[in-house]
Amino acid sequence: MKHVLHFLLFFLSVSTLSAQDLLRGPYQQAATTNSIKILWRTSEATVGWVKVGDTPDNLDRTFTEDKANVDHIVQVTGLSPYTKYYYAVGYGDVTLASGIDHYILTNKAYGDTSGMSVWVIGDAGKANEPQRLARNAFIEHSKEKPVDFFIQLGDNAYSDGTDEEYQRKVFSRDYAYDSIMRYLHFYTTPGNHDYNSVRPDVLDYVNAAKTTGPFFDIHEFPINGEAGGVPSGTELYYSFDYGHVHFISLNSEIFPWTGQGESPMKIWLRQDLAQNKQPWTVVIFHQPPYSSGSHVSDDFWELMMFNMRTYFLPILEGAGVDLVLCGHSHVYERSYLINGHYKKSWEFSGSHLVQGGSGNPDLGETYVKQPGGKGTVYSVIGNSGSYTSEDDFPAKLHPVFYTRDAGRDVTGSIVLNVTGSLLQVEYINRFGEILDKYAIFKQIESQATPVKENYADKMGLSAYPNPSSDKLEINYKSVSASKANILVTDLSGKQVLSQQAGTTGGNAVVSINGWKQLPAGQYVVSVEIDGNIGSLSVVKAK
Repeated sequence: MKHVLHFLLFFLSVSTLSAQDLLRGPYQQAATTNSIKILWRTSEATVGWVKVGDTPDNLDRTFTEDKANVDHIVQVTGLSPYTKYYYAVGYGDVTLASGIDHYILTNKAYGDTSGMSVWVIGDAGKANEPQRLARNAFIEHSKEKPVDFFIQLGDNAYSDGTDEEYQRKVFSRDYAYDSIMRYLHFYTTPGNHDYNSVRPDVLDYVNAAKTTGPFFDIHEFPINGEAGGVPSGTELYYSFDYGHVHFISLNSEIFPWTGQGESPMKIWLRQDLAQNKQPWTVVIFHQPPYSSGSHVSDDFWELMMFNMRTYFLPILEGAGVDLVLCGHSHVYERSYLINGHYKKSWEFSGSHLVQGGSGNPDLGETYVKQPGGKGTVYSVIGNSGSYTSEDDFPAKLHPVFYTRDAGRDVTGSIVLNVTGSLLQVEYINRFGEILDKYAIFKQIESQATPVKENYADKMGLSAYPNPSSDKLEINYKSVSASKANILVTDLSGKQVLSQQAGTTGGNAVVSINGWKQLPAGQYVVSVEIDGNIGSLSVVKAK
């Protein structure tokens, strides 16, 4: 019995030492169409390697570090766009991690409209049961609908963003994302709690490269334009392209940079937006411009929220940004399709509403946006681990928002899908229920110059009746005698009907040929006259 006990103690000791050898990861960042960075941490400095291949049993390419490290970063290059590769990490003749769940999925090529899917979480790092349940609900959802990467919206590790907190609340297996990070690369934006461990003695608002701390030590972002966008040269903010979507990560935590005057981030943002030719643009930062949750955007002490709303939204909306995702407020909130509201909640009016309703495609209420035109949806996802008691937030919903989910133990996340002309979002709570769903339709014509304005109002474009079963008539006016090209598309962007109509200048009433034969659902009718396009949403009743 004594010998058995000694053996068990020896076995447990060896097992513990072996388990400690790999302390963190592997995890993936800074993905491009042909490369990716693999990161991990070991208990002692070693010269690490990454082996890559087409199958778990055929890892025929090796990438090795130049020197021994505890925190390892190895860039894998020479890959093909949107291709799955298996990998292993280790040192010498020791393999630390490998298997069928250790794989790389490179980015889709620039302009690829075939579709992409992203998981988004915010304010998650609590290492609590609600965080675990929100994560598990996503894992179940992704079994049928896999995603390509994921995004964190800041405040990733409470309460101070220390390295130890990141280890326990982001990289652990029990409550966090260790098992997901090994096969999904991710991006993040910093939150105010992450900034609690940014070293103030080197926080230099002029020379951004001096900013250090666990958040910046842990992450590798595509800051040199290698994944698309204008190089930022700093991890404080950056951009990248994935397929036909442009993503921008801003920093809402450096107060002087978010205010009225110029800043390096504002200058870079304008440059990045000016060069962006992608049909869809999504922006992330931590502190939201609107919220009535655990943080209320009307409160005078919410200076960062005020600055982002007042000084950044005009830049973003002026460039046609489609979706803005934030955290910070420990609720889920989601706006209508809006534009031009930069003041207090009580100053919101109908003039700021581009399109109301639920935006839910299942109800025939998808938001319709002209390419290059106005209209942005704003969403707060600050409850992926954090939550707020109902007693601690205003009973009244901020008027820009269509819906809110909040309360004791209420956590969740979203999945963003963009395919062709359709952007769709689903909010999934910790029980796996889809509590909110919305979509934006925008006609994508890769060879066409995007129209900068929807001429529907100037044309007086309308449809009657709407919804309609057997017959649909559209009404419009024109100041020229040019023919009108009329196009009907479904919400995938596929053309289902088209015709021409003459006009002598003035009002026209046109019946849509073939309308009766279309299946029930939501469609977009576009009228083009002299290069000017007007669009509106119509519903085909059963």
